[in-house]
Amino acid sequence: MADVNDSAPGTKVCTGCAERKPLEAFHLLGGPDRRRARCRACVSAYMRERAAHIREANAPALAAAARLRLEAKALELERRRLHGKACGCCGVVRPLENFEPRSGWRLDGRGSKCSDCRNAKKRRRYARDPSSSIARRRAYSQAHADELRMKWLQRSADLADSYIVKRLTDGSPGLRAKNIPRSLIELKREQLRLRRLAKEFKQAVSKAKEDQ
Repeated sequence: MADVNDSAPGTKVCTGCAERKPLEAFHLLGGPDRRRARCRACVSAYMRERAAHIREANAPALAAAARLRLEAKALELERRRLHGKACGCCGVVRPLENFEPRSGWRLDGRGSKCSDCRNAKKRRRYARDPSSSIARRRAYSQAHADELRMKWLQRSADLADSYIVKRLTDGSPGLRAKNIPRSLIELKREQLRLRRLAKEFKQAVSKAKEDQ
């Protein structure tokens, strides 16, 4: 038989709030003709109260566990900064600079694949379908032209490694980025810095002569 009250068919009195409500306001209990004693609102309120009580009772333990997790993350991040991390593809431990910057939940703000593995994947994809790769790259460049230009100007102003490598490879077609030693990058960065200083000096001298 349906779980109803004789005085009002299709309704039931909640044992929690003592209000008469339609049967749809009660959860099913083991079958279509049986309903729980408490309505959905009372059950939800009870579960919230119970959860708050559990959180309050376990607050010290939860806080201690959170501190341990934060300390472990800080130690792991420091270890990666000093010794690098293993690539998720080739397994080789490399400096963090070899991993693409990524925002979000990642601990070190870097991707899981090193630059060599990412570039190898791009070469394989290009070899399978060169025309599609070229079209995709061209479409992205056109859609993000202003953003890419601002990034390049920022790299140029900061004399970032990617900018230095680009300058080196443009001047030497046979030179590949992965074969450029760190010492050559630093020498090129110092050369560009001195050139910029010399240019600023010439501009300052010219302006001083004009003011005289």
